Amino acid sequence: MNDFDLDALIFGVKVCPNCGEPKPRNSEHFGKDAACDDGLRNVCRECRNRQQKARYRRDPSKFYAKTKACRERRAARG
Repeated sequence: MNDFDLDALIFGVKVCPNCGEPKPRNSEHFGKDAACDDGLRNVCRECRNRQQKARYRRDPSKFYAKTKACRERRAARG
């Protein structure tokens, strides 16, 4: 029995809507999200990473502005 089978047996299986691959329903394969019923994002980590990289490549200035604003808020708090 490989690791996938064991994890799937313990945690159950969840299918990513983007890639269509069944993966064990755990935080190793799906990011955490308290707003979801099972506490995990709907999209697997691999697809989420691909989406985020594509968004960054389209417009890096948005990410720079967001990071700068976050730093400024933290500095203001002390």
